Amino acid sequence: MIGDRRRWWIVCFVSLVGIRWCAPADAVDWLGTIDQSWHLDANWDSGTAPGSSDPISGDDAEINTTSPDYFPIVSVPGAVARDVLLGTTAPGQMTVNSGGTLSARSLQVGLTGSLSGALLVTGGNVLLDEQLQLGVAESAFGIVTLSGGTVQIGNMQTGDVADRDDILVGATAANTGDNILVVDGVWLQGRDLIVSNGASGHNELEVNSGTVDAKSLLLAQGDNTFAYATLSGGDLQLADDVIVADGVGSDGNLDIIDGLLSARSLTAALSSDSFATMTMVGGTLDTADRGDVVIGHAGDAALLLSGGNVLAQNVAVALVDGTGLLTFTDGSLTTSADFSIAMDQFALGFVDQTGGTATVGGNLLLTGNSSAAMASYTLAGGTLDLTGGTVQFNAGMAEFFFTGGRLEHVASYGATLYQEGGTIAPGGSVGAMSIQGDYYVTGGSYEAEVDGTAGTADIIYVQGTATLSGELVVQAFFPYPETGFYSQHILTASQISGAFVDDPITTGGEHAGFGTFVTNVEYSPTDVTVQLFQALSGDTNGDQDVDISDFNGLAIGFDPMGVDSATNDWQNGDFDSDGDIDISDFNALTVNFSPTGYGMIATVVKDSGTVRSVPEPQAVFTFGNGLLLITAVLGVVRRCPPSHPA
Repeated sequence: MIGDRRRWWIVCFVSLVGIRWCAPADAVDWLGTIDQSWHLDANWDSGTAPGSSDPISGDDAEINTTSPDYFPIVSVPGAVARDVLLGTTAPGQMTVNSGGTLSARSLQVGLTGSLSGALLVTGGNVLLDEQLQLGVAESAFGIVTLSGGTVQIGNMQTGDVADRDDILVGATAANTGDNILVVDGVWLQGRDLIVSNGASGHNELEVNSGTVDAKSLLLAQGDNTFAYATLSGGDLQLADDVIVADGVGSDGNLDIIDGLLSARSLTAALSSDSFATMTMVGGTLDTADRGDVVIGHAGDAALLLSGGNVLAQNVAVALVDGTGLLTFTDGSLTTSADFSIAMDQFALGFVDQTGGTATVGGNLLLTGNSSAAMASYTLAGGTLDLTGGTVQFNAGMAEFFFTGGRLEHVASYGATLYQEGGTIAPGGSVGAMSIQGDYYVTGGSYEAEVDGTAGTADIIYVQGTATLSGELVVQAFFPYPETGFYSQHILTASQISGAFVDDPITTGGEHAGFGTFVTNVEYSPTDVTVQLFQALSGDTNGDQDVDISDFNGLAIGFDPMGVDSATNDWQNGDFDSDGDIDISDFNALTVNFSPTGYGMIATVVKDSGTVRSVPEPQAVFTFGNGLLLITAVLGVVRRCPPSHPA
């Protein structure tokens, strides 16, 4: 180390908007001859610690040692320098501990040659007027680990230009080194957080815990740059945008394992010939309040979603000229507006969903106005919920493959629908779906829900021909208000061929819920209709009597504490649908006990009518008979202690 000398430095700062030259400044070299205290004058080559009350007019501090016994440590307030330079003539390292405060214009880590710089902040405060730079020139590399305290950039109000308050990992195009910024339990505040600002080395950001508060996160900015960011915990809060890969040959990578990334928008592969890869296994990506998630703007991008939550206004897979891929195996994706695939020019967009839940607040748009665009959506598992929106096939080549999973609450499907598997459910509860073409069913199921209270049911309107196979499942959403027979249309088409191979009659699933039983499925040349019977409380099996078999079923399932509330239903004796089988259910059975039948209802109601005659039980229990049945029930459900071998 050279002692007691001054050197002039001309420091070049590179930002996204150009180059700024700063006035020469005196540089004070760290010697560490006495101890590791920054504040001790004898530890510096000039005999005086750098800085003044104003870091802009003070001295630069050069630190070129990594020896465990000699590098500087800031443990008390008042450490000041103009620019802190770690690694100019030899590797440099410093630490800021709890209770310490370091104030400077900038902090640069790894400046020349192949030299390294390292900064460890375990507590206290680092206050920078302008930039934190890692990897400034040549193959130098910087490592910054923030495990406690606060790092604020652009907070000192010393006449700094607003666009200079950046955090640069791989600070300049001249840098080819590998640089890493680790945030683990600290509050980091700055303007733009840029990982690979034209630098061609391996540049990385890791956020494990704590909070990062910045304007934007920019990964791989410039041609032939590489950047990698991992969020495994904490909060990454951005006022503006996330851009992953912007430059010819740029390669940006973003992994979200846990934590929260909130931003105005996220765009992957912004420029042509750029590449972006994103994975989510947990955590939350949230642009819902302000903007969009774009997977492949003009370049090639992929999002592998296997957990966590994506919240956005719009999600676009391949927006302009890019290629976008969304592979969806678990987690959730929710939009307040549209889900778009291959929207413009020569865009190629692909969505492959095998799990998870996609909830679309607007419409699913397969291509836009360009006939050269291509879009494909494969639903093989999970749930695609359009919440009453439409599936639109526009100017380009578009395909929707339905081989599994669940397609629900679609108001209109704008082409011929081929269902090879999975479940189609027209309404969010009960609703209608129109198919603007033919409907071919070779597998899977149609889940038709019935709302007895409103007298309505799900229905599919097919503009063309419906060719049926697969399974019909009928579920009651609410019971009918009165006991009797009801009829509901569930599908209509210009022509119907085939039939559901399996239906509630053939599979033994006649009970649709709430005491509503399917008695028949009828086919006409243009309609499919289900015939339903609303049973009287106590009639567990819908055979139009309340007899000893119903009583035995209730006795076996008697569960006054609701231990099996998840599986208790009408057929077990839960007639009031409160999750338990108790004395109120028993009383309903006894009042309606009619072993010879409670009368056939002649009135047949078509689509939302009501039955006006209520059958009377053909046998009325006396109070004494009720007591006998209570005694019997208690005898059946008395639980003996488990026997143990002698």
